[in-house]
Amino acid sequence: MFGDLKNLKLVNPNLKLLVPQASLVIILILLFVFLFKNGYAKINSQFEEIRKAKETEKLLSEKASVLTDVQQNVLGYTEKIALALPDKNPATWVISQVRKGVDDNSLVLSNVELRQLKTDGELSNMELEIEVKAGADKLTNILSFIQYLDDFAPLTRPKEIKIEEPKDEEITTTVVLVIFWSEFPTKLPPLNQPVSEISFNEQELLNRISSLKSPEFTMLPPQPATERVTPFD
Repeated sequence: MFGDLKNLKLVNPNLKLLVPQASLVIILILLFVFLFKNGYAKINSQFEEIRKAKETEKLLSEKASVLTDVQQNVLGYTEKIALALPDKNPATWVISQVRKGVDDNSLVLSNVELRQLKTDGELSNMELEIEVKAGADKLTNILSFIQYLDDFAPLTRPKEIKIEEPKDEEITTTVVLVIFWSEFPTKLPPLNQPVSEISFNEQELLNRISSLKSPEFTMLPPQPATERVTPFD
């Protein structure tokens, strides 16, 4: 028994030396695992940021290329588009265009009325009723005038066309046009949002808008909305 105690006393000093060394190794292993996990997470995060940056760079490069093509193809239409669908009530311009069509077709403008101002979301509209008179032998002139109403800017939509029977050798024609306008966009899309190229239909629409006859006084301030305008009173 005493021999066993003696042997135990001889082993204890070695164990005392090994315990601190083992503890140091464990601490180093734990520290290495901690640093590895944190380092790996940071490295992985950096790689993810680099990947996203490359994707954004590629997207911006493609967007710049598309915008360059759009700039070359569309900038020439900007003035026409602004006249076709202005940001303010273009009633003055429309009436000016109507008067020109009346004069060009040797008709008489007998009445003009503006009414029913409406707003549907961002799009505003109002009605313009016009009445023109012509001799009974000028039906062709009236039809030419009606066709002209579809060929000028700002954009209008015929709502009603009424050609009365000749009376006292005179034909009276009443046309109701819907006038449109809308505020220009004030917000740009996100920088990283893709931009699609102009489609064939969109290009056709731009060509159609470009062909519309512009008002003679494009800088004339639009007329404010009113319930009724009768310039012959």
